[in-house]
Amino acid sequence: MFQRFDTAPAFLDAACDFLEAKEAANSLMLEIAQCAADHGWDEPTPPFFALASEHGRPAFAAVMTPSHNLLLSPSDEAPSWALDALLDNLRAEDWAVPGVSGSPAVAEEFAERWAADTDVQVRAGMDLRIHQLVSVSRLENPPGAFRAAEEPDIDLLGEWTIVFLAEAVPDYPEDEVTVREAVHD
Repeated sequence: MFQRFDTAPAFLDAACDFLEAKEAANSLMLEIAQCAADHGWDEPTPPFFALASEHGRPAFAAVMTPSHNLLLSPSDEAPSWALDALLDNLRAEDWAVPGVSGSPAVAEEFAERWAADTDVQVRAGMDLRIHQLVSVSRLENPPGAFRAAEEPDIDLLGEWTIVFLAEAVPDYPEDEVTVREAVHD
């Protein structure tokens, strides 16, 4: 059964336990729904909340806020009927889907099927992974102390920033002014 929800509280009532079972991977979905439930939604278009269930148990969820990517619950494969229902629902309600985020196989399948019926091309964006902290080891503090960055640090900080952004945000423009301004603030 595929179900759309008009409100965040209704979605959370149906999907919360399912999403919390993989809380690290579903944290963004949970946060969006919880914020909308707690604070309401001031935008003209409400978020998209959907849940697919098999044999009375949730199997797949989707959340999207207008102008942001569609979020799909993590799964190695989504039931084909659930993707069909999701695609049909998004098309029927004339949603714009700027991108999709989910496990690679499911996100790719959704994107390919969405592109087949729309005038968009599929391209891979960022390849991200979820990391979950399960324990913490107490370590001794290393020698030294924090200090504010100074003028002689700008070149090194600039190099670090450019290398970090090249890896973490591939389309981010290189801009040393940002580093220089941050050091002077």
